[in-house]
Amino acid sequence: MQLETTINKLIRFLKTTIESLSVNVTSGGVDSMEKYKYIIGQINAYEATLQELSNLLEDKEQNETKEQSSTSDQNIMPDNELVGVKKSKINQKQNKKQNYRSLRAGDF
Repeated sequence: MQLETTINKLIRFLKTTIESLSVNVTSGGVDSMEKYKYIIGQINAYEATLQELSNLLEDKEQNETKEQSSTSDQNIMPDNELVGVKKSKINQKQNKKQNYRSLRAGDF
C-alpha cells in the first residue's frame, strides 16, 4: 500500500472519530466534567494530528511539483539556443520567399 493511501485512510478515520466525539459532547452524552475534558482533549489531539498529516501531504505535493518542474526545465533549450533556432527559421522563410519571388519573376 502506498504511503499516500495510508495517510488518506488515516485522515478519514480521524475525521470520523472527531465527528463522533463532537456529536457525543453536543448531544449530552457526557455525564461528568472529567469525561468532558477527556473528550475535548481527544478532539484537540486528533485535530492536531490531522493538521500535521495534511501538512505532510501538502509538503510532499510541493516537492513533487518542484521535481517535475526541474526535470521539465532541463528539457527546455536555453534562451540563446532558442533565439538561434528562431533566427534560422526566420531566415529559412525569408529565403523561401526570395526564391519564390525570383521564380515568379523568371530570374532562374
